[in-house]
Amino acid sequence: MTDRIDVKKADGYEFLSIPAIVTKNGIYTNTNVLIEAGDLIIRKMSNGGEQTYKVIDPGFHERMGGFPAHYQMEVINLSRAQFEIEKQQIHYHISGDNNRVLHNSTDNSVNINLASNVQKAFEELKEAVRNIENPEDPELYESSLEAIEQQINREKPNKKIIESMINLLPHAANIATVASLLLSFF
Repeated sequence: MTDRIDVKKADGYEFLSIPAIVTKNGIYTNTNVLIEAGDLIIRKMSNGGEQTYKVIDPGFHERMGGFPAHYQMEVINLSRAQFEIEKQQIHYHISGDNNRVLHNSTDNSVNINLASNVQKAFEELKEAVRNIENPEDPELYESSLEAIEQQINREKPNKKIIESMINLLPHAANIATVASLLLSFF
């Protein structure tokens, strides 16, 4: 047996420098130490490194023929298990209005449907422009409103274009208020 292992029991006892064979499939030793599921096995390597294993099944076998009583332990490499946990990736693909993922938590969020707020602000802007008495250039105002509507319906509206179209509208307090609200969404 070429490896040396330490056995750390759950109750705090440690058994040091026990001869063993450590492979990727298990640990084999013929010690008299009682090894139980949950015990930790620390392998000290010649390069100074350590590997820590947790015993899943001690696999004790009684003496038989010329073989002494021994353990054929089924273990899990804790450093490898930790690596597997860390490399785990979770992907969530969520679509639609107000969707969310909650894991053992309470949802205290507030839903804001930006699209409906933008549309509502635009409708208020149109109404304010159309209610202007004696407009100077109604065709220019309608064209500007159409251009604004085209922009807000695009996937990525251009704020600069919307702003320049708003600047072509009449300069009235109610229009300025609604226009600044509309611009705040972009």
